[in-house]
Amino acid sequence: MENKKLLLKLRYVTPARHCETLCLLTLLVKELVIWQRVVADCHFSFMNNISYESNCVYIMSSINNKVLYLGVTGNILRRVNEHRQGSGSSFTSKFKVYKLVYFEFVGDTMSALNREKQIKAGSRAEKEKLIQSINPGWIDLAEDWY
Repeated sequence: MENKKLLLKLRYVTPARHCETLCLLTLLVKELVIWQRVVADCHFSFMNNISYESNCVYIMSSINNKVLYLGVTGNILRRVNEHRQGSGSSFTSKFKVYKLVYFEFVGDTMSALNREKQIKAGSRAEKEKLIQSINPGWIDLAEDWY
């Protein structure tokens, strides 16, 4: 709610209030950075409480988020590391898809494969919405893993 008030104030800025505008923009940027860190911290604490050898569906993206790669693995740590070293798949090596932006743990292998098919069947917009649901800033969720 506070952000909406700040944004409404920014609409009616006059040159005389330029300094105030810069202060408001600075506050918005700081709040966004804090929000991204909170999301990353939640994922980090979650990751510390699960088994890395669980079946997982994941989405990786290129640095500019233009290219997405969807996969299934039984060990998310190993698989992300393989992608980053260029041995994950020829697609990820070719398009430099190294940033983990989404993952979810699924029960057994068949459930993971079915979930992968379900996500792959969706449009790009649906995949982006799924990513935004847990990672609104599209930050690298595996940045602190290695």
